[in-house]
Amino acid sequence: MYEFVLYVSKSNQQTEKSFNFVNTILKKNLNDNFHLSLINVVDYPEEANKDNILMTPTLVKKIPLPIKKIIGDMSKIESIIDTLIQHE
Repeated sequence: MYEFVLYVSKSNQQTEKSFNFVNTILKKNLNDNFHLSLINVVDYPEEANKDNILMTPTLVKKIPLPIKKIIGDMSKIESIIDTLIQHE
């Protein structure tokens, strides 16, 4: 099971669009073998500090180790998904 967190700095239509897009790409590559959470760093700065989040948006793969991060435009995730997940 994979665990991902998408850190954002505001909640708006673009945030929802990014979350849905990332969710779709993960589902395409991992079926239902993942959990994706959304955390607004303005509302939950302590969570961002725990994961050393310096910029948003940032997608963090927490489980399985090693932890990996993608920072910036989530529309590019499809082309770099293999760097985030490990196909076994």
